[in-house]
Amino acid sequence: LFQSCWWSPEYCFIKPSAGSTTRGFVVTVVQTRHDLNGSEFMEEPRSEAEIAMDHDGPLPGLTPQILEHLGFWEEVRRIISGSELITGFPYTYTVPGLPQYLQSLTKLAIAAVWTVAAQAGEQNRDVPISFSQLLESSFPEVRLLTLEALLERFSTAASALGEKGLPPLLWNMGGTFLTLVLKENHPECLCKILKILHCLDPSEWLPQTEHRVHLSPKEFLIWTMDIASHERSEIQSEALRLASKVNAYHMQMCDETRDLVAPNLQQWVQLVVSSCGDHLPTESRLAAAEVLASTAPFFLTNPQPILGLQDTLALWKCVLTLLQSEEQVVRDAATETVMTAMSQENTCQYAVSKVSLLFGGPGDWPQPPF
Repeated sequence: LFQSCWWSPEYCFIKPSAGSTTRGFVVTVVQTRHDLNGSEFMEEPRSEAEIAMDHDGPLPGLTPQILEHLGFWEEVRRIISGSELITGFPYTYTVPGLPQYLQSLTKLAIAAVWTVAAQAGEQNRDVPISFSQLLESSFPEVRLLTLEALLERFSTAASALGEKGLPPLLWNMGGTFLTLVLKENHPECLCKILKILHCLDPSEWLPQTEHRVHLSPKEFLIWTMDIASHERSEIQSEALRLASKVNAYHMQMCDETRDLVAPNLQQWVQLVVSSCGDHLPTESRLAAAEVLASTAPFFLTNPQPILGLQDTLALWKCVLTLLQSEEQVVRDAATETVMTAMSQENTCQYAVSKVSLLFGGPGDWPQPPF
């Protein structure tokens, strides 16, 4: 297959039907053939069906039901089932055009899975390939496209826009991502997995650490903070967000669980402090501002302090530093911490007293640069 050319499956081409006396369109699933230089030189139709419309009104859209009736998705499933995503690659050397070929196949596979999920409501035998299979691919091009598609769904479900929640085929996938995150060695893929885990409720996957990756929840937290302590990058920022969410989750558990992770909180405080420097990228300081806001009820405004006085003051100093940032997005994120403190009437006075230890009364606090 790869000795003289490579094949790029496309979704479909819609063109006026030839020789038809009615207003019609032809839906054709094709595979476009390319030479080794990437030049297209022929296309072979795989299947086609004609939709004839005899009325004078607007042409109806090609809905999933129409495409299914035409056998479009059946043909797509046949292409995917016979592709190298299922059969594997017989060659060990790199072939020109292979990344583009894999990306085309993966996009087609993802579209097919979403379509079947929307129609059937759950993953079943009609799905040509599962997300788990795509995520286990040895090619980062396949994993990255799959993770991007999944991250979009999980992010939507985690936000206010996710009213309908997740489709059933995405339920209980936390353990899968937990397994993937420890063995992923591609930076972009690792970053996407960290983001997905951050979108998920820790109660869905954190209890599975010992079974899935042979680490206790505390050991997984330490591993995440170790990732966040490395050289600044998007990966480290996402690791800090995830570690902060895990810390907040532990703080809501029983006293025994809180006491178990308490010795590691100082390392987390140091990570937050080290992420606030003016010399660091905006993404780093934005991550610090966001985790301060999300963990404020546990570490900054809690009337029964979990952290020591010095660590609590260090975090409040971070808030004030970020409020003076030149970037509006960082200042806005840091303001959320103040708003959280102000919304907790019984802790507002506590927060003010801690900040006053740093800068005196409110009139002496540093002013933002605007």
